[in-house]
Amino acid sequence: MLDYRVRGEEAWVAAVEGIRFSVVIPLYKGAPTIERALRSVLTQSCPAQEIVVVDDGSPDDSAEVVRRFLQSERPGVHPEIRLLQQPNRGAAAARNQGVRQASGNWIAFLDQDDAWLPSKLERQREAIREHPASAWCITGFRLHVDGVYREALLPRANVIARQHRFRNCFGPSSCLAVRRDAFLAVGGFREDLGTSCEDWDLAVRLYRRYPLSIVSEPLVDYHDTSASASRSGMAMLESELKLVETLLAGLTGVKRALARRQILASMTARAARNVPPGSTSRLLFAFKSLWYWPWPSVAGPRLRLVLAALRALGHDRWARWWDGR
Repeated sequence: MLDYRVRGEEAWVAAVEGIRFSVVIPLYKGAPTIERALRSVLTQSCPAQEIVVVDDGSPDDSAEVVRRFLQSERPGVHPEIRLLQQPNRGAAAARNQGVRQASGNWIAFLDQDDAWLPSKLERQREAIREHPASAWCITGFRLHVDGVYREALLPRANVIARQHRFRNCFGPSSCLAVRRDAFLAVGGFREDLGTSCEDWDLAVRLYRRYPLSIVSEPLVDYHDTSASASRSGMAMLESELKLVETLLAGLTGVKRALARRQILASMTARAARNVPPGSTSRLLFAFKSLWYWPWPSVAGPRLRLVLAALRALGHDRWARWWDGR
């Protein structure tokens, strides 16, 4: 493993009364956006102790872009920046490697195509101070799809308590800061999951074990694309199905059996929404979701999803019949 460093002033190490943030950024084919991510860390009002970029075997010049960025920055005016390189193993493995190499007692994750608002770490530090028993902290985010701003999404404690088994209501990993020892204690990111749900899986395991602090402000610019893995219904469902046992942990008997059906109803409804409208798979997943859980307590208006799928496939007569029920 190669390790390139630019060392900053030692004063950064003691930047925040006992809270020392290490920022971990996984890098893969990230040449167009990694500099924006790095600059968003360097402009934080609460400075990080270090930035650990883990190049996950990028076939392009991503690592070279980072090295050029390091050479253009003046050592001593920003936190220590480290570039690690490893063979391609996926974003989860890259994040886990970054945490193992980090020296801070708190880890803040940032994806290569996302960016933080300048007060992100400061607001998390304040939340941790207010709730010193908390071992992790999340913020809200501003969603951008294909470069276009869509909406601000904010985490809510009451929503998390009710819905965390059925969907990721914690937000993406770029919103997360976690105590390093707590991250290691729960086993870090699962490396066998797709990118659509590894952050959800980690958050659920942390939620069951440690108190959470929430900053309900949009402090992350989260960038998605309409063609991303999180919008591929089949790939997302395949990954999410690996989470079912984790989501059911702590439940027994009838409660466990009912929760399993609700979870599967939510997952198949999500898959239906994320496959092309004219696909028979959309109709199949929509029907399957209703079969798992026919009541409207989870997964939103799924009957409308069935009707839309029928119409998209040209079955207007059946859609009108369902409409009239």
